[in-house]
Order: sequence, then C-alpha cells, then structure tokens
Amino acid sequence: MIILLEREVELVTKFFNLLANVLFPVRKLILLCCFLFAASIVYLLGFSSIPQQDIYLVPSLLLFLWSLVLHVLCHSFFGQENKHTRTPHGKALTKGMFTRLKQKLARFFLWIYSVSFFTLILVSLYLTIKIIRI
Repeated sequence: MIILLEREVELVTKFFNLLANVLFPVRKLILLCCFLFAASIVYLLGFSSIPQQDIYLVPSLLLFLWSLVLHVLCHSFFGQENKHTRTPHGKALTKGMFTRLKQKLARFFLWIYSVSFFTLILVSLYLTIKIIRI
C-alpha cells in the first residue's frame, strides 16, 4: 500500500516537473498576465460600474487564479527531475541513519506539497466549471 502510494506520488511529481519544465520559458509572460489580471480586478472593483463588473470580473478572477497556479507550478517544480528519487537498496545501506531520515523527510514534504498542489488545481478546475455554467 505504501509502495503503491509512493509510486503514484512519484508519477504526479514527474508530471508536475515535466509541465514546469515546459512552462518555465514563458514564466515572465505568465507573471505579467497575473499582474495584469490582478490590476484589472482592482480597477473593476474600484472604478467601473456594476454592469461592467458583471461582464468582466468573473473572467478576470478565473484568469488571475489560473495564471497564479501556473506561476507557482513553474517555480515550485522546475528542474527537479532527479531530486528526492528513490535510491537503490545497495546505496541506501551504506548511508547513515540521519541521511536516510533526511531523505525520507524530504520525500514526505514533497509528497505533501504535490498533493496540496494537485488539490489546488482540482479546486481551481471545479470553480472554473461551476462559474462558467452559471
């Protein structure tokens, strides 16, 4: 059970690493979009009329949320292809107890981070679908 869970976490982490490596060259564009949509939200809330807010506020919020998620993905998982992967059993036996404990803790925190990021994506997707239906 635990080995199966570790394998799934490794797959999800590898997927996030691959996606971050693909998106990393356009990270500045993603950050620019994030700032532009945040500025449009502030402008719409402060200076526009209610009918204009009805039209533009929801798309601005969704695009801000997705650009923020992509920016966090780029900077959290970029360039971590071989970090915290499993070591062969022969090498694990020669390492000290604290080194193995440190590796297990790093894998555990990476697992928590991956699961929470995956949950954030699912919540963003759910909210996007729910808002678009309305």
